[in-house]
Amino acid sequence: VAASPRATSAWNAARLGARVVLVSLTHGEAGPTRDASGTALGAQRVEEFSAAARALGAEAAVVLDHADGMLPWLDHTAIEHDIRQLVAAHRPDVVVTFDADGLYWHPDHISVHERVTAVVSALGHAAPALFYVSMPPGQMRAVAARAGGADVVPGLHDPDAFGAAAP
Repeated sequence: VAASPRATSAWNAARLGARVVLVSLTHGEAGPTRDASGTALGAQRVEEFSAAARALGAEAAVVLDHADGMLPWLDHTAIEHDIRQLVAAHRPDVVVTFDADGLYWHPDHISVHERVTAVVSALGHAAPALFYVSMPPGQMRAVAARAGGADVVPGLHDPDAFGAAAP
C-alpha cells in the first residue's frame, strides 16, 4: 500500500464497499519469533493474519498450506493451481501482490510475485487488473525511526533493503 493520500489501501477499499480477500500461501511457520509461550508459530501467524484481515475490513482471510520458506522450490504448477482456484472462486476485479523485489528480496515473496503474475497473465482478456506493492526507497527507515529505531521486522537488519529496487 503506497503512502500517498490518493492511494487506496485495503482498508479504504473495504470501507468504500469493495470486497477484499487477503491470501497467504503459507502459515508463516518458518519465520522468527520472540514468543516464549510455546504457541506454534504457524498458528500464531494465522491468527495474526486473520486479525489483520478483520481490522482491514476484509471479507475473508485465506491461508493455504504451502511450506513457509520453500515457495521458490515447490511445484510451481500446484501453487499456480491454488491461485487460479482462488481467482475463479472470488472473481476479483483487482489483484494486488508483491512487486518483483518481494519488498525486501524475500524468496517466498518473489515467488508469490512470479506465480500470481503468471496466473493473472494467463487469463488474457478475462484477467483482473494486476497491481504490485512496492515501497519507496527510504520508507522503511522512516517507519523504523518513527518506531524509535525498533527492529520493525525481526531479523531484518537493513531497513534500506525495503524498496531498494522500487520503480
